[in-house]
Amino acid sequence: MTTLPKFETATPRLTSAVIDEAMAGGPPKRIEDLERFNAELRAHIEALLPQAERSVDALWRGDVVWSRRRTDLDAIKRLLENDLGNGLQSATHHVQSLARVCRRLLSYTGGDQ
Repeated sequence: MTTLPKFETATPRLTSAVIDEAMAGGPPKRIEDLERFNAELRAHIEALLPQAERSVDALWRGDVVWSRRRTDLDAIKRLLENDLGNGLQSATHHVQSLARVCRRLLSYTGGDQ
């Protein structure tokens, strides 16, 4: 089992670098690389989630934006319950999903600026 790196604070620059590397095209990635991306992206997501939760909680609860983001945060938590799956295609899809989640969380927390 892979030990997750811990990030007390996910910096936008560091998170963006991991996202860009995970989403880069080209030849299929090796499973070892996908496992590393999985661990790094999960650590970034776990570091960003509390800040994103506070950001969403600060919105007016009757607003459409609040509802969409609240639903998205719940879906992100469910995504974190899954692993890479079987095979390279499944692992690649999962890592790319985690990378997109990181991007969204950065936008929720203002870290994408």
